[in-house]
Amino acid sequence: MIAFFTNLIDDLDSRYKRKIELYPDKHIKFFTFLTIIVLVIFGIFGLRPTIVSLIQKNKYKNGLIRVKNGLENKTNWLNKETENYEAIKPYLQNLQSAILNKPDLQNYLAEFVKVASKNGFIVKRFSQSQGSKEEIVLNVDMTGYQTGFYSLIKDIQNLNRITYIQSAELYNDSESGVKLLLKIFTLRQENN
Repeated sequence: MIAFFTNLIDDLDSRYKRKIELYPDKHIKFFTFLTIIVLVIFGIFGLRPTIVSLIQKNKYKNGLIRVKNGLENKTNWLNKETENYEAIKPYLQNLQSAILNKPDLQNYLAEFVKVASKNGFIVKRFSQSQGSKEEIVLNVDMTGYQTGFYSLIKDIQNLNRITYIQSAELYNDSESGVKLLLKIFTLRQENN
């Protein structure tokens, strides 16, 4: 059987060689056309999937590079913030006495009344309203001598708790006094 196929192939080989030698132009066009068709088929079914796969892998690789760079940036930022935290860690106790975790208005009012009386003022009205989550707005109306106003403001600013004086209005109606609009702050509580 092997001999049969070998003879058949040799017979076809010799016939085609003779035909190519007799009509070279005809066969060159045919083989050129056949070669072009084979190349097109190879390009469509062989190269196109490979090229598409390479493009997808390149996009995936670029995405991974972006994620890696983002992670490196976040890690660097986190390391820098950790260093900053370690640098200020000894001072956090001071911050916690200046800006409390809770409003603690009773103790603040007691300190405030002491400062006011030291400077010759009496607190008539003290009202509170909520500002943002971290701030409390206080309206304070006091009577007293205006000569102690400068030292009153200075002593309010020197309180342990940070106090922002938003406005101060001196008045001199039936009695003299001052109206203050103050802000005190609390530390923001993160939800864990």
